[in-house]
Amino acid sequence: MKRQRLSMETGVQGGDASARVRAAILDYLAHNRDAADTVRGIMNWWLPMGDFDVDSSTVERVLEQLAAEGLVSVTRLADGTVVYRRPACP
Repeated sequence: MKRQRLSMETGVQGGDASARVRAAILDYLAHNRDAADTVRGIMNWWLPMGDFDVDSSTVERVLEQLAAEGLVSVTRLADGTVVYRRPACP
């Protein structure tokens, strides 16, 4: 089953939605090094469909934590859209 597969891949099981979202985002970025998207796009494409029942504020909070840790970079476009991606390698 997809939910079990996600738990096995990320090592995160059970109820902590933020930890599961964090693990899924990091896993996605590890496998898709050029990925970049908005919170909505991340919710639609990066998180396994049907495995997450989280709102955009939870995903945004996780992304802000990852950015503070230097694990994602944040780009604000001219129209105000915020895009998250893997940080560029030096």
